[in-house]
Amino acid sequence: MVNQTAGLSAGGTLIRVSGMISSAMLKGFSFENAVQGLAGVMFFPKNGNIGFFIMCPVALLAVAAFLIWYRKFRNLPDRERDVFWCLFVLGIAAILSYLPRLGSMNASSGILPDMRYLSPAYIPFGILSILVLSRTPVLTKPRETFFRAVIAGIVLTPVLFLMMILIHPFGAINEGYTLFFEVTVVLELLLALGLMVVIRFVLPKTPVLYRLLPWSFILIVITVFTFQLVLVFIFGVIVKINGYPLWIPLIREGFKMIFSVNVIPPVG
Repeated sequence: MVNQTAGLSAGGTLIRVSGMISSAMLKGFSFENAVQGLAGVMFFPKNGNIGFFIMCPVALLAVAAFLIWYRKFRNLPDRERDVFWCLFVLGIAAILSYLPRLGSMNASSGILPDMRYLSPAYIPFGILSILVLSRTPVLTKPRETFFRAVIAGIVLTPVLFLMMILIHPFGAINEGYTLFFEVTVVLELLLALGLMVVIRFVLPKTPVLYRLLPWSFILIVITVFTFQLVLVFIFGVIVKINGYPLWIPLIREGFKMIFSVNVIPPVG
């Protein structure tokens, strides 16, 4: 540990090493760059990648549910509170570890850290969001909601695929397909947030709204699931500008065993 060639003591070596580490972690950091980069990375990055809350919208839904039904979280059991904090810290750590690079992640085309580097945050924030929503009217019956989501997914996933491919309201290109799902997720989030506000503050005793609220959650889950399928089975096979498939090489090789993709060059 002691740098003998430079004649440094153990204390001096510690100071030098800590300076090297802090320089590597905070190199190029600026408050303005971090704030602007964080806003883009969370929602609509400048480089055309997918914002964190677009791929994990249940996290944004959980934040809103927590604020609206805050009283339901005041007397959490100690063990459950520890789980909440543990998942929260894991998710935040995955994002803050790239704090000096958020600006480049917002604009990078892949050479610098891009959206794939935030993938460790999806699991802790996803689990935490489900735990939070299960204590609110959004997800009062998780088992029943799960089976409804499976059945609805079997029906709606092909519908979303066909709408994206046949109708393609934003163009029959990769950017248009991405924008289609981004707009769909945003609209579904607005619907869910609107229902939550109405149930909590306007019409708190309306059974119909309480039945509709879980379905707004199901729609969001199905849309994001369909989007993941598109990224893995279409974008991830033909081009990789949107990130690599999640289960490399299992998905890639399994796909090649069943399907054959031939990219025909354009005719000049």
